[in-house]
Amino acid sequence: MCVEEISLERQNVWYAMSDLFLDTELSETDCDAIVRILAASSYSLEELETILADEVAPVLHGNLLVVAGQWGMFDREKEVVQPILKRLRNLNYGPARGWLPLVKLRRVFYLMNVQRPWRSIKNRICEIRV
Repeated sequence: MCVEEISLERQNVWYAMSDLFLDTELSETDCDAIVRILAASSYSLEELETILADEVAPVLHGNLLVVAGQWGMFDREKEVVQPILKRLRNLNYGPARGWLPLVKLRRVFYLMNVQRPWRSIKNRICEIRV
């Protein structure tokens, strides 16, 4: 898949996942919206986890590390879609590359602050898709 061919569906998944990286506690309504979009997507749960770990988290995890991060919502194009596309172009698109232990360590670092809500969202997606 070429970066220029990334679907609107994938961009919608990115944007839904971006809420995990806002500097605020997710409400039940927020989680419902994320679950609805991700469960309706054509991506398997494994693919969704890869998208989160290798595409969304590397771009947005820093928001959770600053004292006063973005808390309302990200600008879809400026703060989510364009930065992810730029990163993917720089990586020449594909899964995270590099020395495997370092790749795994980066994933842990990127996802450390969203593990609990992501686990809940994954479980709800599984329930819906059964």
